Amino acid sequence: MALSSLVSSGMLLRGLCRLTLPRLSAVAPSRVSFCASTAARAQKEWIEVTYEKADGTTYTVQGKEGDNLLDVAINNDLDLDGFGACEGTLACSTCHLVFKKEDFDNIEEICTDEELDMLDLAYGLTDE
Repeated sequence: MALSSLVSSGMLLRGLCRLTLPRLSAVAPSRVSFCASTAARAQKEWIEVTYEKADGTTYTVQGKEGDNLLDVAINNDLDLDGFGACEGTLACSTCHLVFKKEDFDNIEEICTDEELDMLDLAYGLTDE
């Protein structure tokens, strides 16, 4: 499942924290980047991102369109214990996402075997 598909779906992150991305239709959600190109980022629109921890604590911060969610959390110095334990190398499951069924059904790309194997390790994994 490509990250661009995840971002375009109005995702929720459960376990360590839950994430809601408001106003996704107002941005270009298919534009997700793992690169650190400041030239490309300078022209991007600022968007609001809200993280909600399992205990109900919420953090609403600003990020640039196309930033990955781990970088947004780091750049805003958020206290999200364990989030991004692998430093964004996709080698752990601390940042796994949980979708509403109707959002998941709209994802066009199929999970790879590697992604499914990583989900088997995810804390609090559900079928929903």
